[in-house]
This record gives sequence, structure tokens and C-alpha cells, in this order.
Amino acid sequence: MLQKKLLTIALAGVSLAFITQAKASVITWNLGTPSGLLGVFQDYTAGPSLVTITATGFVNGNFALASNQTALFGHNAGGDEVGLGLEDDPTMNGGVSQHELNGRNWIQIDVSKAIAAGVTNFSFTMASNTGCTEVPCTTDGDSWRVFGSNSSTSLGAQLPGLIGFDELTSHLLPTGFEFFNFQAVTGNTLIGSISGDLAAVPEPATLTIMGAGLVGLGLVRRYRRTGSPE
Repeated sequence: MLQKKLLTIALAGVSLAFITQAKASVITWNLGTPSGLLGVFQDYTAGPSLVTITATGFVNGNFALASNQTALFGHNAGGDEVGLGLEDDPTMNGGVSQHELNGRNWIQIDVSKAIAAGVTNFSFTMASNTGCTEVPCTTDGDSWRVFGSNSSTSLGAQLPGLIGFDELTSHLLPTGFEFFNFQAVTGNTLIGSISGDLAAVPEPATLTIMGAGLVGLGLVRRYRRTGSPE
């Protein structure tokens, strides 16, 4: 009887520990901060444990040459003008460069450190898109596409379904890639943000409950070995 009671209590403790674990939290890297002219690469941190992703700017799809890197430019003007573009943008607005993704330029987002930190289910939003109503654009509107790769020096393959003209809409990125490469197909665009799910760490109280349950399971095994009465 005692053995059965201990087993019931132990299993209840372990089960309760799993049930009371905090759920995974969503963390978002806002690519509009810092703003202004940046270097050719920029680290962004988010979440309570300061998980890092890294953005790098390129003037074309040849990532193997350092000479093809170009400076990033952060936008933080509010609305749909918050996100990451490039200094090397020949298009003008009121005589001033728009500093967005344009033409053959690319921005590479390295999420390898975030993956190592336990982040999953990456997604992204785009910003500063106007004028396009279908892909490919039949007007002078803005559209974008995304490639996935496992090498910092390879463009990789265009990701199915990740070509569009919407803005501020979340799109899920497929698993199995450490690098995502963003380009404007037509017009100009910004990468607004990157998000992901950060696995929760059990709280101290949860660990205490789980520990008590495991101790109980150990006592049950001890009773069974010694042949103590039930």
C-alpha cells in the first residue's frame, strides 16, 4: 500500500511540474533600431537572455567577396517606415536616397546564434511597400523575395511562397536554414522585423516540484529492491 501511495505522489509531482512550466515566449528583433547609417553588419538582440541575430548588407548576390558588402541603414520613422535597408540605394525621394533594398542589393540575416540559443519558428515582416497588387508587379510598385541557405557565402534557394508585396504581415520561415537572404524584386522595400519562439526555462518552483517527484520515484524503486511490504 505504501509503495502505491509513493508511486502516485511521485508521478503526480512529475506531471504537475511539466504542466506548470511556462510556455515558450515570442521574441522580436526590431530592425529599425538602431536607426541611421550603420556598418556592413549589425547585431540585434532581443528577449530576456539577449539572443542575437546578425544582418549583413551586400551589393549583389556574390556573398563570397568582402568587397561586395555594403553599409546597412536603419529606418525608424514610424508606420510602415520602420525596418532595415541599405545605404547603397540609387533611388531618390525628394532628392534624398531612400536607403532601402533595391535592385541587386541583398540583406542577409544570420540566425545561427538564435538557433543555438533554442529559438524556433522564425518569422518576418516587410515594410515600406506600395503600388503592387500582384506578383510579378505590373506597375512600378514594391515587392520582395526571400532565399534560404546554410552558408554565409551562398545565396541558397528561393523559399517557396516567400515572394510578395504585402507589408507588416507576418510570414513563417521554414526550418533547416541558418541564413535568410532578402531582396527587392521590384521597387524598394525594408525588412521590418524578425521573430521567433524562445523555449521557456522551468521556474525554480517548477524545478522543486519536479525534484520532489523524482525523489519519490527513487523511493519507490528502493522499496521494490528491498522487498518492503506494500
